[in-house]
Formats: sequence, structure tokens, C-alpha cells
Amino acid sequence: MTHFRLLHRSLIALAVAGAVAAAPLSAQELKPVSAPASAQQNEIEGLATYVLKVRQLAPEQVAQELRDLRVQHESGNDVATLKLAMLLAEQPNVQESEVSELIQPLFDESRATKPELRTFALFVARDIQERKRMKDMLASTQTRLRDAQRNQEASEAKASQMRRQIDVLQNKINAFMMMEQSILKRGR
Repeated sequence: MTHFRLLHRSLIALAVAGAVAAAPLSAQELKPVSAPASAQQNEIEGLATYVLKVRQLAPEQVAQELRDLRVQHESGNDVATLKLAMLLAEQPNVQESEVSELIQPLFDESRATKPELRTFALFVARDIQERKRMKDMLASTQTRLRDAQRNQEASEAKASQMRRQIDVLQNKINAFMMMEQSILKRGR
């Protein structure tokens, strides 16, 4: 009986699928809701490969790229803003807060930022947060390492001082023993 029900349901599903596939689509149903996926994909792929491209630039080329992107960012270009944020994030002495402030306006609902750029900006923001967390963790680890090295150096200095004190005391003991033996020899 179960086999019969399964066969019956499969036939109904095939019939429904055939009816849906046979139904003609209107011209309105064929229109894309937003920009073509390939254009969106190319824009995002361009952003994703941008960092790889600029990593190969010489320092003076990076400086020029930063200047150009700042000009484009000031004119309200969201793609340039994201590129600037990614390029700044790659720089060794940049403050993460500066980069975060740079992309924060992309999350403003009143701004007409494309959803895919907003999503990419979220990715960049999370990357920046992760970098900050890693930098903080590295700084904390370096501080603990320096403290441990200082403690070890202090322990070694204290141990060295104690060895010297032991040597001094051992010399005194040896001197007293020699004096005792000398006195004992004279007393005989």
C-alpha cells in the first residue's frame, strides 16, 4: 500500500511540474528585477581581486592610488570607498577605526548604496574587526612575553645572586673548618 501511495504522489508531482513548465511566461515575468547578475558579479569580483592587484604595486604607486581613491570617495563613489577601505586596511600603520569610519556611511539606509556593495562593505567591516582583534591579541601576547622574559631575567639574576651568596658562605664555612682544624692541631 505504501508503494502505491508513493507512486501516486510522484505522478501528481510530475503532472504539476509539467503544467508549470508548459505555462507561457509573460514579458513582464522575463524582466530582471535588478541589474543583471553578471554586472553585479563583475563589480564584486573586481572588488575581490582589487586587493591582490594593489599588493603588487610599489609604495609610490600605492600612495598615488590612495590619493586617487580619496578623490573618488569624496565624490560619493561607493566602489571607490570600498577600494579605499580595503587598501587602507592593507597598510601596516593604519588605525582600524579610520577604516571603519570610512565605510560606515555605506550602511546608512538613507544612502542609495547597492545591496551587493552594502554586503561587501559588511564583509570588509568584519575583516577590519578581525584584524583589530588579531592586532590586539598580538599586542597582548607580546606584552605577556615581555613580562615573562623580564620575570625570567629577574629570576635568573636572583638565582645568580643566590649562587654567589652560597659561594661566599661556602668559602666562610671552609675557612672556619680550616681554622677549627688548625686550632685542634695546636691543642694536641
